[in-house]
Amino acid sequence: MAALYREFEIDLDEVGIDDAILTTDHAIHKHIKQLIVVHRLMPFRKDPNYEVRWSEKLRLLLERLPRDKLESVCTPRSTELSQALLDLMFSRQRNLKYIQLGPGHKLQNISVPQLPRLEALEIPAHIGPLENLRFYQTLLSQNRNIKGLSVRAQHYDVRPGHTLPVDRGVEQPSNVFPRIFGHRPLELKRLLLCTQKLFDAETTLTPYIPFERLHELHFLDCDGIGQMLSLLGNRFKSTGSALQLLSLHAYTSNVVSNLDMAALEGFLESFKGLRFLEIRWDDIIRPDFHIRCLEGHMPTLTDLNLSFMKDEHRHKWFMNQHDVEKLFQMAPNLRQVALPLRDVNPYGRRGLSAVLD
Repeated sequence: MAALYREFEIDLDEVGIDDAILTTDHAIHKHIKQLIVVHRLMPFRKDPNYEVRWSEKLRLLLERLPRDKLESVCTPRSTELSQALLDLMFSRQRNLKYIQLGPGHKLQNISVPQLPRLEALEIPAHIGPLENLRFYQTLLSQNRNIKGLSVRAQHYDVRPGHTLPVDRGVEQPSNVFPRIFGHRPLELKRLLLCTQKLFDAETTLTPYIPFERLHELHFLDCDGIGQMLSLLGNRFKSTGSALQLLSLHAYTSNVVSNLDMAALEGFLESFKGLRFLEIRWDDIIRPDFHIRCLEGHMPTLTDLNLSFMKDEHRHKWFMNQHDVEKLFQMAPNLRQVALPLRDVNPYGRRGLSAVLD
């Protein structure tokens, strides 16, 4: 039973307020290490008491769980926790290693908890006023053990009376990074940046993140990705890189600086040793990607995904037979491969079979 309930996922909409899991010292409580609270079906009608009932269920669950036993807590990204719930959770669970909270509108009103074992956290997209980022900045500055960080916080207009997200496609500095970083460099191993502005990364980001020592790096729909890759490529030429996993999703219809192939290829040629590589383009860019930029990674690559967001646009680029042959010859450890090929196989059935053989 211990192994079965170590990771416990619960949808509070499917649990009654008087269910045993909430009202008694249930046998499984002591085995739960990872608590995942989900919303599978959001209520369609506006019930004025819905949030009150949902919060009450979560309060009952948190009060029933043994103190300081949880290692991770994930709450729905769409649901904000009250100040009382946040205080309750952090006062009872001080050994958390990972936290993923929903919208952070109440964070500025709570005391930053002491979580000495914290190893990873996610900064949510709907952070509310930028002052709420100080909560995460303090967590990062207090905990030297943090190895994993996901930044999804949206950029908000900071003028008086404005709380709307800044329009995508506006080339301007990040107003998120200065409110997260600045105290001291972090010793991260895993970093995910989603919808962030990277135009001023040289002053607001790279001084505080050891990119050359990262093992995993994810860029999802970030503005200024071309400048960022050029910056990192120049850096890696002198420092080397420990990267083993790189994931890049480029929705260029939303970003100012399109992902140009020169920046991408130069970045990939600046270091060696990737095991997992995923690059996904949207339906706007027409890449002229040269597989030779992966030669330094081919001996170690086990997973490769080069694809478009939508299948109907995959005809815009595909690998020729020579490149496919070279890939399989130089990458003997490949386990999974996804490549953009036309519906009509350009190699012919026999030709592609010969390449794969």
